[in-house]
Amino acid sequence: AEKESQDLRILPILFDAAEERWRTLAEALPLYEEVDFDDFPLQGPRTVYRDVRQLRRQGMSWVQHHESWLKKSGVRVTDRSVHEHSSICRVLDYMSSYDQLNIPSLACAEALNRRRALIEVAHQGRPEAPSYEGADEILGVRDTSDGSVIDPALTQHAARRQAAKAEILKQNRLAADEKKQALRRGDLSGNGDKEKPGKGPGKGDKGANHVVGTSFSVNQFSKKPVDRFGDLLPLPLPEDTGYPGELRFLRSRRSRQRVAARRCHMQREVDTIKALNSLGGFPDESQWPATCLNQAQRASLARVRLAHQTRAPAPELTSPQAALRQLLQKAGSSYGEGQPGQLVSYIRDKLSLPRDQLEPVMLSDLLPPAEAGMLKDFREEMMLSSEEIAGVLERGLERDLYIDPLLDTNPLKYHELIADMYGAKLLSFTTQPKVQVGLFFVSKKAGKQRIIVDARRANKLFKKPPSTTLGSVEAWTRLECFEEVFFAQEDVKDFFYRLQIPKDLGEYFALPAIDPELLKNVMGYVPEEVLELAANDE
Repeated sequence: AEKESQDLRILPILFDAAEERWRTLAEALPLYEEVDFDDFPLQGPRTVYRDVRQLRRQGMSWVQHHESWLKKSGVRVTDRSVHEHSSICRVLDYMSSYDQLNIPSLACAEALNRRRALIEVAHQGRPEAPSYEGADEILGVRDTSDGSVIDPALTQHAARRQAAKAEILKQNRLAADEKKQALRRGDLSGNGDKEKPGKGPGKGDKGANHVVGTSFSVNQFSKKPVDRFGDLLPLPLPEDTGYPGELRFLRSRRSRQRVAARRCHMQREVDTIKALNSLGGFPDESQWPATCLNQAQRASLARVRLAHQTRAPAPELTSPQAALRQLLQKAGSSYGEGQPGQLVSYIRDKLSLPRDQLEPVMLSDLLPPAEAGMLKDFREEMMLSSEEIAGVLERGLERDLYIDPLLDTNPLKYHELIADMYGAKLLSFTTQPKVQVGLFFVSKKAGKQRIIVDARRANKLFKKPPSTTLGSVEAWTRLECFEEVFFAQEDVKDFFYRLQIPKDLGEYFALPAIDPELLKNVMGYVPEEVLELAANDE
């Protein structure tokens, strides 16, 4: 009787050492009970109890799971889905830890957890372009999204009838294509009996294939591989074997997009084949074969298709991070991955910095007089005019900035980097930044990382720099050497980090703002330069 009167929705209230209501998932899991109700409003398997056990094995709460997913999924912090995912995980965390509810038996908790799972499935493998196809099945809602009331048995009956009609149309189309190809091969009757080669003129000319009036017609020249000796051109046009109907008859928006994309790729392949045949001297399409006649043609069509499939997207459709990856991508080595120059995530211990540097050398002290004068009067010599700068600012600088996601979302990591760069005398502090730049990292040899400054914003305010002609391998062929040649190599470690530019020029390459208190926690003290700037602002 006591078990029957027990409320299945709640757990006994538990208080922690501070006399506050709190229960961890590890403490709540033994008390959880998943009750199977006959009138449960959601379809499909229940997910809360399984996911709680998974979190308990990983030693995480709902909120910690959100942070882990955000870090590993690659979804941008500013994405709307991130805020929704965070809110759902926070609500589930309150329900289990503070309210101390029996969430495996609650329909509200099941609905929230399925929405969380839908967000993660939609962004899986495609953080920049999520797909919510199959959302109704994952959410398990019984009602249709458009409010219609339709018997599922009627829908299944209609689907079976439509599938039968589609199969009949498909077979008719295949039969028509086979007849058309047979006619092109020279089987004029279209019944599948191909012309057999004659045995030469004999008694009564029984074996002769010659037809009066067709001495040099197209049908006299067989297009079989053995007779064409493997000619590459002309190539046959590729055929689209997918959905043949109109897009408006497809109910799913995702299906319409997929079919439209496939037809677009197919049209590009057809245009490429037509161009190749025309360049090869076969402009008449009636002379082109209907199918591939040899392995060379099959390989050529496959190469054309692969070229269109691997074609890079248009620049305006590429995200900033994907554009940087494409820009920095290099050919892979036969010995494995991880070659220098690849985009990597920030790791403090692998960063290459001149930590032994005493005082950087002023760049103007090393330049010739003319270049040193340009650096001194950089506003007049190197920057655009005020009218040109106004035009650049009017067009906007919002998109031209990329910061390593770890630094962008983790203030502690960012201030650790600032502390390391300040210790290596790579930066100073200012309260008057002109332009903010980005920061990311690429791999070096021996597993090290190199800092790359994304100065696209600042570069738009400067004139186009003069170009110079660099030496190439061809220059070595002009050297006249003796029989014995000695080579030596000198390398100044992190050379460009050891040069210093004027502070007013450096303000055009400013990093994001710092928090003095957080910098103090990292370094153990506040730099004197920061204290002076803070005092001057007051």
